[in-house]
Amino acid sequence: MNLVEDPVASRNACHWRLQVMADHTEEQVEAFVRIAVMSREAVWDCLETGALLEAGIASPAH
Repeated sequence: MNLVEDPVASRNACHWRLQVMADHTEEQVEAFVRIAVMSREAVWDCLETGALLEAGIASPAH
């Protein structure tokens, strides 16, 4: 997985570029999806509480 940031992604955004190969198992793909969903939910929780701003990890949206 590669992280894609500005200028390719919109400002204050990023994308994950994934490569799935024929030898990846269904279990590996399902594990990735579970981890990605948990990560997204954790970030949303931090954004809602302001934790990322307080830690200096994120900046306010413009």
